[in-house]
Amino acid sequence: MSEYAVISVKEYWIVDPLKNIFTVCLLEKGSYQLIVFIENQQIISTLFPALTLIV
Repeated sequence: MSEYAVISVKEYWIVDPLKNIFTVCLLEKGSYQLIVFIENQQIISTLFPALTLIV
């Protein structure tokens, strides 16, 4: 995470297909806020608001 923050990656995703968990990591004030989505939830992305994905 710290390497991504240093180069100002605003958002990245972590996908765990075995646990059906999708994590969106949002850069805010130099650190990441993690938003976890689980089975059947719609994934929300600040960079791609029109994107419609379900875990």
